[in-house]
Amino acid sequence: MRNRSIGLFLDHIIDRDDIGTILNEIKICSDMTGGKFMLILFNQNLSENKLKSFTKKHSDVLFNVHTKFTQKKTFRVGFFIDIIDCGIENYRYRYKGDIYKGINEYKHLLKHISRREGIGNEYRNSRFKKMGR
Repeated sequence: MRNRSIGLFLDHIIDRDDIGTILNEIKICSDMTGGKFMLILFNQNLSENKLKSFTKKHSDVLFNVHTKFTQKKTFRVGFFIDIIDCGIENYRYRYKGDIYKGINEYKHLLKHISRREGIGNEYRNSRFKKMGR
């Protein structure tokens, strides 16, 4: 999976009391990818002041996980988590439901992909050695 990103609809989660915990879970996802990760926060009806306040409050996590804010619903996302259907159109995987369960599913997907890529790399390397390359 080349696009190791999580997309969230910020309008639905910005006022949650546990937003810090959610962002810390996303930081763990970023660590699992070895830095090849992006958090894409879609927003539609948020004021500029509310976005600035959110960014300032959580800047330590947002900076470390390479965050992009966008209003374009067509922006490409690897794994999109939404509580309700919000019309995001371009994703590889989608989880509809609880955000924590969605993040856990993303972690399972990352583990599966890393195992698959690890096995594939070992296979390719051993095959090339046998062929004299």
